[in-house]
Amino acid sequence: MQNKMIKIFIIISVIFPISVIADVNVNADKYDPSGSMFEKITDLEQKKVLWQLEKENAQMQLDMDRMKAERARIKNEIESIKGAEAAQIQAIELERQRLDLEKQKLEAQKYNINQMQVSNDNSAGAEKESLDIQEKYRLIEIIGAGRQLIATIEDNKTGQRKKISVGKELDGYTIDGISLDEGIVLSKDGEKQTIGVNFSQ
Repeated sequence: MQNKMIKIFIIISVIFPISVIADVNVNADKYDPSGSMFEKITDLEQKKVLWQLEKENAQMQLDMDRMKAERARIKNEIESIKGAEAAQIQAIELERQRLDLEKQKLEAQKYNINQMQVSNDNSAGAEKESLDIQEKYRLIEIIGAGRQLIATIEDNKTGQRKKISVGKELDGYTIDGISLDEGIVLSKDGEKQTIGVNFSQ
C-alpha cells in the first residue's frame, strides 16, 4: 500500500511540472508586444534618437548658415578693400597727373624767364657794347673826298690811333659810312652805332 502511494506521488510530481511548462509556453505564444510596456519604451527611445538627430541637424544648419554669412561678410570686405585700393590708385594717378601739369607749367615759366633773361642780357650786352664802342674810340680827323674818306680814330684808353675806311671792320662792326656831318657810322647785326664828330688835337 505504501509503495503504491509513493508511485502515485512520483507520477503526479512528474506530470505537474510538465503541465506548468506547457502553460508557460502557451502564455509565451499568446504574448503580443503591441501596446505593451516594451513597445512604449521602444517608441520612446526611437523618438529620443530622432529628436537628437533633428537637433544635431538643426545645429548643423545653423553652423552652415553662420559660415555662409561669414563668407559673405569676408567677400564684402574684400570687395570693399579692392574698391578702396582702386579709388586710392585713381587718386594717386590724378595727383601724379596734376603734378606733371604743374611741372610742365613751372618748366614753361622757367623757360620764359630764362628767355627774358637771355634777351635782357643780350640787350644789356649790346647796349654795353654800343657804349663801349662809342666810349672806347674818339674821332681824330677825316681826310679824303667822296667814298675815299679815311678816318683816324684813337683808343681813349691806350691812346693808340688807327685809320679806317668804308667797308672795313672795327671790333666786329662794319664801317658803313664816313662823313664830316655824322662822323663814322658802324653796323652790327642790323644795329647801327655812330662815333660822332668831335675833333680834338
